[in-house]
Amino acid sequence: MQGETHSFRIPTVNASFLTLLFLLAAAFVVPRAVMAANLVQNPGFETGDLTNWYVTGDPGNMHVGSDDPHSGAYAFDGSPTGGEGYVNQDFSGLGNNQYNLQFYIDQRNTNGNLFQVLWDGQLIYQLLNSGQTGYHVVQLNGLQASGGTDTLSFGFIGSGQTAWSLDDVDLEQVGTPEPGSLVLMGSGVLGLAGVLRRRLL
Repeated sequence: MQGETHSFRIPTVNASFLTLLFLLAAAFVVPRAVMAANLVQNPGFETGDLTNWYVTGDPGNMHVGSDDPHSGAYAFDGSPTGGEGYVNQDFSGLGNNQYNLQFYIDQRNTNGNLFQVLWDGQLIYQLLNSGQTGYHVVQLNGLQASGGTDTLSFGFIGSGQTAWSLDDVDLEQVGTPEPGSLVLMGSGVLGLAGVLRRRLL
């Protein structure tokens, strides 16, 4: 019995068509996230003053200085001795979304020092006599906005010398996929599969 011989023709696909197919697939398949932006005004105190910020509590030794910035030319120095002092910024229009906070803090001496972070008056982070650390980053995630005006506060207690330096404050909305991204992904993949099938037939 003689064996059967089959010949197959391998379809050729234009290289430019494959490139276009790849680009379209990347555009549809990768979920697109909302571009996050820093909502803090004057986040690194690079105006050289407290523009967009305000001080409450003890105002002594609460100022912008140039002797210990994390980046740029300036940072906020907090070392009130008569009670806790706060540097604050208000935000409106945040809706009911969640936000991530990041900042750099430097504890510069250890004599009876306290540093706190408050969101809408609620304590969310604290350092107490933790020793000289140099600048380190702190990330606090999932801050819930109130739907009205929200207040971010940094609280300080220090000694006669500058106790704390704060710099590079960043507040961003938690990223979420754009509405309809998953629908676009599904329809795009199906459409591309149909085009490829017709091209190869």
